[in-house]
Amino acid sequence: MNKTSQFFLFLILAISFLGTYNFLRTENAISAGTRFLALSGFFLMSVSLSIGPLATISPKNFSALIEPRRAVGIASFFLVFLHVFLSFGYQFGWNFSFFLINLPMQVGTIAFVLMIPLAITSADWATKALGPAFWKNLQRLTYPAFAFSLWHFAFKGNGLSLENPNFAEFSVIFFALAAIALQVAGFSIVRKRKAEAKRKEEELRKAQDTSAKEAPLVSTGQERPPENIP
Repeated sequence: MNKTSQFFLFLILAISFLGTYNFLRTENAISAGTRFLALSGFFLMSVSLSIGPLATISPKNFSALIEPRRAVGIASFFLVFLHVFLSFGYQFGWNFSFFLINLPMQVGTIAFVLMIPLAITSADWATKALGPAFWKNLQRLTYPAFAFSLWHFAFKGNGLSLENPNFAEFSVIFFALAAIALQVAGFSIVRKRKAEAKRKEEELRKAQDTSAKEAPLVSTGQERPPENIP
């Protein structure tokens, strides 16, 4: 089994755990389904954010996961979309005014809106149409979307206390914090590599300048004597 297959097997098992644990813990099917979609979507978002830094830290072990990362991000958006649909429609009866006065819902809505352009531009055509530089900047919306999602989750988590712990929620929080730690580590490594590359480039340039200055002073002993002009 290659690394990609192992990766997707891990995701399937993790989401199965979230779903089973959540449905066993919650009596209301709609509430259980809504919460399962939220947990799974946020979990996949955390995993997607972790792949880049992992590939930076250990390219040999994790570079193969860069390509599947896009599929993970799209799956995360799809689960979050279903979560928002169920929340708006079945839990709050399409009462949009409630979202205008409820801060956790406002934060969650902002996160979802930020994810929409990310999902739309996740295809190859978007890179060609928008240009690599603009596309890359647009994809950086992932970071505020993740931050608002984490904020929303912290507001709505009902099993994060030690008195009545929800291990599914604790697991998702663990992966979110791991994603943050990996981002920091990956950013630090990239900065060090850029600084090292710049240092080597400067050393090479200085060496070339020194060689250029010393070259005219070096005699090979093979200079041709000037020819006699009749």
